[in-house]
Amino acid sequence: GGGGGAVVDIRPLIAAGAEVEVLLAQNAQCGPVPSQLLLLLPEAALQQVLIPSGHLQEVARRCQVRIDLANEAVQGFRQVMLTGTLLGTAAATYWMQVGIARCG
Repeated sequence: GGGGGAVVDIRPLIAAGAEVEVLLAQNAQCGPVPSQLLLLLPEAALQQVLIPSGHLQEVARRCQVRIDLANEAVQGFRQVMLTGTLLGTAAATYWMQVGIARCG
């Protein structure tokens, strides 16, 4: 028996990320349109992985979005607002999911 959670291999997700960004760019005629997207993310993932690893800062830089953390919305979850272009917030959502996958 034993130990902790399964290790998740996120290398395929990272490799696919560039393809996702290209696909979004090729199919988003409204790419420069301003966009805000509200996410509800697990507080544990934010505190244990996404914030200390610098993942949020990397997503903000890579996707040219602003990331705002609100107070806890529902027990164990926090609202995260992505602000940028339609293309940027869509790509940032993908990269946030990759970050959460790191948590296993």
